[in-house]
Amino acid sequence: MLMSAALLQQGDVAVAFSSSGQTLAVLEAVGQARKNGAQVIALTNNPGSRLAHEADVVLCATAEDSPLIGEQGAARVAQLALLDALFLAVAQSNPATEASLSRTMAALRAQRAPW
Repeated sequence: MLMSAALLQQGDVAVAFSSSGQTLAVLEAVGQARKNGAQVIALTNNPGSRLAHEADVVLCATAEDSPLIGEQGAARVAQLALLDALFLAVAQSNPATEASLSRTMAALRAQRAPW
């Protein structure tokens, strides 16, 4: 993460994931990204965390632990749903991206078995 963050610059966006919002490796990468002028979007289960305070945009997936999917599993599922929504919002705002996704889906449909 830190190596990728070192390549970011002004105009770039880093997306940081940490359920606790206190993961040292994530916080170091966020610090490097911000030092280079990149904006930071945080997905976390802890709105009062250090990561939430250091991010430009905070998406909170606050979910209780579930005995069926394990510790922090519910938060992980919620974070993936938020990420999917973010991806769709960005894709829909860019006509070129939407056209590329349509071509990709058409290519995949052509490879499906006929039955």
